[in-house]
Amino acid sequence: MLRGGVLAAISEVETGQRAGFRALSGWVLYDWAAQPFYTLITTFLFAPYFASGFIGDSVTGQALWGYGAALAGLLVAFSSPVMGAVVDGTGHRKKWIAGFSIVFCAAMSALWYAEPGASDRIWFILFAFVIATLWLS
Repeated sequence: MLRGGVLAAISEVETGQRAGFRALSGWVLYDWAAQPFYTLITTFLFAPYFASGFIGDSVTGQALWGYGAALAGLLVAFSSPVMGAVVDGTGHRKKWIAGFSIVFCAAMSALWYAEPGASDRIWFILFAFVIATLWLS
C-alpha cells in the first residue's frame, strides 16, 4: 500500500519543502527492511520450499504459489490507489505504516506453520502470503 520514496516525493511536490534527513533516513530504512520479503519469501527460499517441501508435489505447489502471487498482485493493483488516497488524506503516514507493519509481521509469522505434510494448512499459508504481500506493498 505504501512506497516510501513515492510518498516522500509527493509530499515534497505538494508542500514545496524538502524532507529532512531523519525523514528520508526513515523511508530508506523502511524500504531496506522490507526488501528481504521479496527476495527470500517470494523468490528464493519460501516459494521453492512451499512447492517442494510443504506441498510435496512441485507442479501443484508452483501452480498454487502462482495463483497466490497473482491474487496478491491483483489486490495490490486495485487497492493501492484507494489506500494511498486514504493514507495521504489523513496525514498520519507513520501510524498507517506502523499498522501495516503489524499486519505484515503477523502474516509473516503465520508462515511458520507451513510444515511438510500439513495439507490441511495449504489455504491458511496461501492466505498469509497474500495478506503479507498486500500489506507490504
